[in-house]
Amino acid sequence: MWKNSTHKAEQYSSYTCRGTIHGYSTRTEQNVLFCRYSLRGDTKKYFSIGKYSGELKTVQALDREENSTYTMEVVAEDGRNSSLSASTLVTVHILDVNDNSPVLVGDYSWKYLCTPHWEEQALVLASRDSDGPQHGGRLNFSLSSDPTVRRNWKLTPINDTHTNLSLNIDYLTPDVYTVPFTISDSSSPPRSTFINLPVTVCTCNVRGNCRTAAKQLAGMPTIQSTLGVLLGTLGVIGIILIVIFVRLSYQKPPPTGKANQETMPLRVSL
Repeated sequence: MWKNSTHKAEQYSSYTCRGTIHGYSTRTEQNVLFCRYSLRGDTKKYFSIGKYSGELKTVQALDREENSTYTMEVVAEDGRNSSLSASTLVTVHILDVNDNSPVLVGDYSWKYLCTPHWEEQALVLASRDSDGPQHGGRLNFSLSSDPTVRRNWKLTPINDTHTNLSLNIDYLTPDVYTVPFTISDSSSPPRSTFINLPVTVCTCNVRGNCRTAAKQLAGMPTIQSTLGVLLGTLGVIGIILIVIFVRLSYQKPPPTGKANQETMPLRVSL
C-alpha cells in the first residue's frame, strides 16, 4: 500500500533529480523483509528507481521547453510474495532555469526611417525568450554606450517584448547605418544578446516613401564602366580597320601590258 495515491517531485531543467518513494506492507513486521520497486510508463528511460530503496533519479537531461511534466507509474512488490503488489502515479514537474537568451525576431531589411525625422515614425522591434515568465518576463532593449549611437538613435519600450527604434536627431545623412544594441531578460543574473541591426535612413516624399535610389549591387557594372568598355572596343576595331586599309593601299596593281595590247586598234593596210 502507499501512503499517498499520487506523488509529485520537482526538478530543475538539466539537473539531477532525486526523490524517495515510500511504500509499506499490511503484513506483520516480522514477516516483511523488503519491498522491490520498479517503473512503468517511462518509455524514453528518463528516470531510474532504486530496486530496494525506492529512490527516483533522472538518468537523462530534461528540457522544460520540450516537456514541463513527466508522469510514470511506480510499482512496489512484497519481498516474499511478488503477487502482492501496489502501484501509484508519480508526476515530476520540471522547474524553469534561465538557460535561453532572448532573440530578435522579424525581418527589418526592407524597412527604413525618413530624414529629416518624421514625428512618431519608428521601427517596431520584436523579441522572444523561450524561458518562462520567471526568467524571461520583461525583455529590455538598450543601446550601446557609444556617444554617437546614443546621440543619433532612441529606443522606446512598447510592452514586455516590443520596442520602438527611432531617430533621436532631426536630420541624419541618408545611408545604411548599423545600430548596436543589447536585449536582456529580467532574470538575475540576466542573459543577453548583442545585436548589430542595419537600418536604412533615406529622404522621403510627402507620402513617406523612400526616395533614395537603390544602391549598386556588388559585381554589377556601372554606366561609366560600361561606356569605357564600349569606347575601348570601338577604338580597337578602328585601329584594326586603319591597318587593313593602309596595307591594301600599298599592294602593287596587277600588270596591264596584255590588257593594253588587246585594247589597241588594229591597223589595216590598204
